[in-house]
Amino acid sequence: MWAVVMSLCIILVGAAYLILSAQFHKLYSWDLARIENIYTTNSGLKIGVINFRDNRPSGIRGTFWDDYFATSRYGYGAAPIGGGSRGLASWVNYVIWGVGNTASAGGEFAWLDSVSYGFGAETFADYLWITNSEHDMTTGNALYWWQTDTLDGRVHSNDTLFITAGQSYGPVFYKKVTSCQDDTKPPRNTYNYNLVFRGGFFPRSTRIVFPDQADSVRRYARGECLIGSQATAPNKQYYIRFFDGNTFRVLERNRGQAFDTTYNVPGQGWQAPGVTIRRLPANGAIFVYGKLYIDAPKNVPGRSDLMGINGRVTIASSDTMIIQRNVFLACSDTAGRIPLSCDDALGLISENWLLMSRFCGVPVYPNRGALIVNAAIATLRGSMSVENIDLAPEFNSLFIHGSIAQLYRGIIHRGSLGNGHGFAQKDYIYDQRLALNPPPHFIPTGTYKEYYVE
Repeated sequence: MWAVVMSLCIILVGAAYLILSAQFHKLYSWDLARIENIYTTNSGLKIGVINFRDNRPSGIRGTFWDDYFATSRYGYGAAPIGGGSRGLASWVNYVIWGVGNTASAGGEFAWLDSVSYGFGAETFADYLWITNSEHDMTTGNALYWWQTDTLDGRVHSNDTLFITAGQSYGPVFYKKVTSCQDDTKPPRNTYNYNLVFRGGFFPRSTRIVFPDQADSVRRYARGECLIGSQATAPNKQYYIRFFDGNTFRVLERNRGQAFDTTYNVPGQGWQAPGVTIRRLPANGAIFVYGKLYIDAPKNVPGRSDLMGINGRVTIASSDTMIIQRNVFLACSDTAGRIPLSCDDALGLISENWLLMSRFCGVPVYPNRGALIVNAAIATLRGSMSVENIDLAPEFNSLFIHGSIAQLYRGIIHRGSLGNGHGFAQKDYIYDQRLALNPPPHFIPTGTYKEYYVE
């Protein structure tokens, strides 16, 4: 009897051991498959990122599968995500996913995992200040950053940054500063650069290439938002003013003929026959062949129709653009500051120079008053400066809440304070909204910014 009982016990223990062994093998195979799939999935993501950074998809792509090893396969795909673009802006975000499929122990276990990677195209509006050259285009002189200069947004220069600084004072850059050169001039070891570059200085950075044309705006401007023609551009100049928030009118003159710059001249100005009301385009692109004067005033006594710009648009010109008077977004306050909750945006791109008018009407220094510009600004072949600066009076201040990109750094003030030309004070504040939501069709830098991996 005992022999039978012992035999049964041995059989039961053996069976239990075999079951436990099989279960252990199952768990081991499970863990092995899981570990294999971590590598497989991330390999799919890595290859997907490499492929799609240079070949962004226009829509959802099916997952591509390939053998990885023995029992595993990897795959990847990509698609645009988020709220989509406004018009045809370059701020569309994408998600790339990597997929892994692993079967172990004869296909007894299978894992399917995915990881995602989000990135967006960077534009010139991601920076408060971008220059290709820190030298004046007309004289070739290097332009220095002085102790009164403060910048609250990212800064990049393909050139050397020239710094006027002592041991305890100097210009202040609050965000990351990048340069393609090895150091500043004078070198950083000659002054307390930690007080100057609060967000860090990063030399030998990748060059940002200035394009020759505002390609996307040229391509998508249509109908009444494509103004002039390439054939007549050398002989024509235009003046755009915004009314009622989302409408604008255009005056046309031959080169050499003056525009009336006052607000109220019905006979020859904005109310003249043939000057039609045009609406902001849905795709956010206005292009002008020729020289362009522009403004978007508001808070003008007796003019309730002047409300700034209520919408999202980028305006580009094939020739010099001159800001004639204030350029307001409708949502900004009377001082020209834009709340973070605002969804309006303006891009101003000149394929030549962008100048502040010497007839802008701002009181002469030291009287209060400022020329206010709410825009992301880019000059592709010249500088941001002042129209005929040696003939301009000395204005009080230039206030820009937006961003600035210029091929050559331009001169805004010349001469001594109280006895000079241009704007005695400069106040540039970065519009933080532009990093995530730049104006439509604004110029891409050619690089990407990462958002997440999950």
